[in-house]
Parts: sequence; structure tokens; C-alpha cells
Amino acid sequence: MTDRQLRDLCALVIEADQPDIPDSGVLHNPAMRRLMARLSYQQGFFRYDEYGDVMRTLALLVEHDPAVHGLPTAQDWEAELGVPLPDYLAIVFALYVGANMRRGRFTTADLAHHAEVGAFGGHDAATVEKLIATHLATDLPALHEKARTEDADESGPGRQMWLTNPLLATPMISDSDGWRAPISPYLLHKITPLGLYFTGLTHFGDDFPRALGDSFELVVGRHLALLTACGAVVHPEIAYGRKGSKKTVDYLIVFPELVLLVESKSMRSTAEARLGDEDGLALLTTRVQKARNQIDTTADLIADRIPELEAIPADRPIRGLVVTLEPIPLVDTYLFTDLIGPNTVQSATVCAHDFEAILPTLAKTPDAGQRLLDALTFRDPTPPALARAVDEIEGREENPLTTDLWDRWKEILPRPS
Repeated sequence: MTDRQLRDLCALVIEADQPDIPDSGVLHNPAMRRLMARLSYQQGFFRYDEYGDVMRTLALLVEHDPAVHGLPTAQDWEAELGVPLPDYLAIVFALYVGANMRRGRFTTADLAHHAEVGAFGGHDAATVEKLIATHLATDLPALHEKARTEDADESGPGRQMWLTNPLLATPMISDSDGWRAPISPYLLHKITPLGLYFTGLTHFGDDFPRALGDSFELVVGRHLALLTACGAVVHPEIAYGRKGSKKTVDYLIVFPELVLLVESKSMRSTAEARLGDEDGLALLTTRVQKARNQIDTTADLIADRIPELEAIPADRPIRGLVVTLEPIPLVDTYLFTDLIGPNTVQSATVCAHDFEAILPTLAKTPDAGQRLLDALTFRDPTPPALARAVDEIEGREENPLTTDLWDRWKEILPRPS
């Protein structure tokens, strides 16, 4: 086989929406699910753009809705990080760019130069060096010891390739002349919502994930509001039952062609899921299942015509969408069908990264409702997928919410080239 033939075959595979999967055989073996999960999580850090990740951090943790209770204040972040949170984003991003320009090296002289030209949001080299020592770096012996400890626990033997890289927690290695960043995207990971989730959990306690989830739900709502431009009516969650003790899904969006029920989940993968353990993958799938069950419950309430939901029509198809803060790879594919139970409403799962990229383009289409209905309808063997709603559209709209954030923070946050 020539290289050209191999490339042509790969191109055909890439173009396939969902191949025709046999009912039995190697592709349905749980071992395939475990392997694909490991590969997906290992490579997931390199899939999404830096700009969107940093802007999402700002939306969730800096310019969050004031209705969210329990998130750290600006003063809380500064007390723990040593600098305000937006400055922390700028400093780490500048280190990431600098390490890329210097083949993974960053010397003390580089640090002084960056500070002199204002790359660190106005902070001096001493402040940045302290921040690196506290939050970003370790020495080589400590790194080796951490790796050996993880290798020795019960999950380590035989699976060293898939264990969490200790550089994720401290992506820089200190030495006599400065620092090394062997995997520079791990620096960027420290300022994504996922990286700051672990920072927040460490410094602010067990209530931080709950507050982050509340903030994410409101960010999802701000993006769904874009659909009003194409005629949709967006309803936030509706309380019902005795004294409003129960609630519907987070958002109910009414189009002439369908009703879309949206549930947001700030779930993230566990170490067991990243290792491809069946129990870990099953637990993660259970969380998606819970969101789909909530969608089913709301659909039943619409069909029952309870008074609280009288504004939601019952004369059109209903589809569901689960929006997750972090990607849950492959959960809607054949690899997970035996872990996902049946639901009455056809639903898809989409991560915030893709959700934020798709909605602005979808909102500009005159037939957005029909596109959504088609995309979220199962076409054997293809599962529902939000991305198909914009697949045939040439050129994509910029996200106005992200652009607005950038316009207000560009003086401090360097935009990636």
C-alpha cells in the first residue's frame, strides 16, 4: 500500500459520520470501550483551543452571574494565588507561550525580560517566580517520587502508560537556571475550568464544585439565549409541585418544529474513567443517564399538561440535550450503548467547548428548529449529535459572548496566535 492510498483510506474514515457497526465482534467488546476511553482522555488536552478555554474560565469564575452563591471572591482568589485571578491567567498563559518559543525552557533571565515588557500583567519577576514555585513547579526528585508512588498503587502495574501524568499538577520542573515545561499544554491546563476546578477544590473546599456547577448552568443559559435570534423562546427551569419544591430541566426552548429540553452538568471524569476501568466508565455514564432521566421527567410533565408548564406546547416533538462542562468522550456512541438505559426522549450529549462553537452559527440559520430536530433524531446506526445541525454550513460565526469577554480583557490576556 502506498502512502497516498493510506491517506485516502484515512480520509474516508474521517468523513464517516458513524460507520455501520456489526452487532457482535471485536468492536462491541468492552475491551474496545476501555481502550478508546483511555486514548480519548489522554489526547483530550490537545483538542480544544486555548482562547475558548481561557474565556470560559473568565465567564465561570470572574464575570459570573451575581446570583451564584458560594464562589470565591476576587479577594479570596488573590489571597490563595498571590495575584488576582485574571492576572494569574495572564501570567500562566505568558509562561505557556514563552515555553513554546524556547523549546520547553524558561530561564530566570527570560522571566525578567517578560516582566520588563509587561507580559505578566504588570507584575514583577519576583512575584511571578513565587507564583511558579507555589502553584506550577516542582523539582525532578519530587516529580520522580510522585511518579513512583502512583506506579506502585493498585492501579499502576501494567498500566503506567495511562496513569495521570504528575506534570498535570506541576507542569514546570525547576532547575539551577530556571524551569523546564516538557509538555507545555499542561501549563495551559492549569488555567482552564478543569485545572482551576482542582485548584478551587484544594483551596476553597468541597462546596466549590457545587458553586461552579451553578455558574455553569447560567453560562449555558446565556448561550441558549442566542437562539432567540432565530425565533426560539427560551424558558429557564420551572418550579412545580407542592410549594414549588420540584424543578424541571434547566432550560426549555420552544421552536415551531420542536421543544428542546436542556440539562447542564458540570461533571468531570474520574481517574478510574480515564484509566478505562469499567466501574469508572459506568459511574460517568450514570451521571449522563441521570440528566437524560431528568429530561424524560420534564417531557412527561409537558404531556400531562400540569399548570406550571402550560406555556410549553405539547403538540410537537421533544428532544433533549445534555451539556457538560468537560468532554465525556464517546458516551453517545455504540461503545456505551450497553451502559446507557432506554429513555423516552431522544437526547444527545455535548461538551461546553463544542456547544459554545455551534450555537452562534445555528442561531443565524432561518431553519434552526428543523436542523435541531434532524440532528437530534436517531438515524440507525447514527446517534443524535448537536454538531450535525451545522455540518453543511460553510464558515462559522464567532461567539459574541466570547468576543465580548475578550474585548474587555484583551489588555491583560494575550490572545494566542
